[in-house]
Amino acid sequence: AENRESPEFAAYDDAFWRLALRATNALAGRLLFNQLLPVLAAQPLLREALLEDRDQVVAGYTLVISLLLGRDPEFARTALRRALEMTDHEVLK
Repeated sequence: AENRESPEFAAYDDAFWRLALRATNALAGRLLFNQLLPVLAAQPLLREALLEDRDQVVAGYTLVISLLLGRDPEFARTALRRALEMTDHEVLK
């Protein structure tokens, strides 16, 4: 399979999540994200696995943007939890 992960895409992914977390005022999420970045830097295969399916990654961005625009925190939490569980399942296959 072609390796589609690139440093540029990873940098854009990091920037998206920084902005999304800032938009939600999620301090705990921002702290967790900041702790995750060195792990991803030290584990390039993990980063590659998380970004391998760019269509799915971009669909995730679309979901997050929709949830932010919807301004329904409970629905957003539930939807994101389900999306993260699905992503975990796919990555761990």
